[in-house]
Amino acid sequence: LARVAESQTDLGFTAVEAAEALESLVKAGLEGEDAAKALRSALEMARLEGISTEEAANLLVATLNQFGMSAEDAGKALDILVNASALGIDAASDFATGLSYVGTVASMMGLSLEETTAALVAMNNSGIAAASAGRYLASMLTDLINKGKGVTPTFETIDRIIREGTVDYNKLRDAIADVLPELADLKDETGETDMLLEVFLEKVQNGEVTTEQYAEILKKCGLEVNKLGFSIYNADGSMKSLNEIVTLLNDKLNSFETQAERDAYLTEIFGEQGRRAAAVLVQMSGEFGNLTEQIGESGTATQMVNEILNTTAGRLAQARAESINASMGFGQLTAGVQQAFAQFSAFLGPLG
Repeated sequence: LARVAESQTDLGFTAVEAAEALESLVKAGLEGEDAAKALRSALEMARLEGISTEEAANLLVATLNQFGMSAEDAGKALDILVNASALGIDAASDFATGLSYVGTVASMMGLSLEETTAALVAMNNSGIAAASAGRYLASMLTDLINKGKGVTPTFETIDRIIREGTVDYNKLRDAIADVLPELADLKDETGETDMLLEVFLEKVQNGEVTTEQYAEILKKCGLEVNKLGFSIYNADGSMKSLNEIVTLLNDKLNSFETQAERDAYLTEIFGEQGRRAAAVLVQMSGEFGNLTEQIGESGTATQMVNEILNTTAGRLAQARAESINASMGFGQLTAGVQQAFAQFSAFLGPLG
């Protein structure tokens, strides 16, 4: 670890400063070898942001931990943060702070660091500070999870529960008759005919049954209904990507005829903070995937650090670090010489 610390002078940090960063990485939860792997990224962040090595180490490790990334991913995480600062308004450290509010819920949903950070950048560019964007996005994701539980209110769902026998057949027919009173007279109590279901199917094909009516039918069958009107999960149970979810949300809003209906839907689904995040991301529907790709580009941090080090200030920082590291060795030698001379002087007595 001492050799690792001494080798950071090219970044303009002394061995002591690098050792302090190593200590911060260990305190933040990394073991010795992992801390050594993440050290250079932490120092690059400190150099880029003009913050202490301790603060840089804490922000970087927090980001890694929230998304289940290893110390070997420190460079990747730093690139993402630096790309965010280049594409957004705030600094990389601000985006790391924003991620601290949303990282846990985003990771739980299976979202990547790239797409989560892209969402923060989108909000940041709309005038929302990166830290606040993290809180707003966390609220939006939580609302999506809570309102996205249960079955999706579509005819496909009703057709599936008929085929799978999930709901009692007669119970479903009663529910349809309750929600669509004009079909009540077609219900055959003996169950010998399916005239009600036949007419119901005709209405479905003609687009005469609304999502709200599907939802009411499913509720009367005793099923929990997804309030979003679309599923945020894939067939295997995994969460869709944030880009896919935003696209589905945009499609849902476009299905309403009036702005009043769209506003009512957003109010029902999201709280105040979640709604602000959703509004920004929906506006970016179709462009969000491209932003996520830009956020994930590699090599940005190293390139920007080299640009800083090629300035006069950067070269002075390197020279200072080399000088201090060298003087530490000279200082140890000087102390030894002084001690030896003191002993020699004592031997000589008053003359010495």
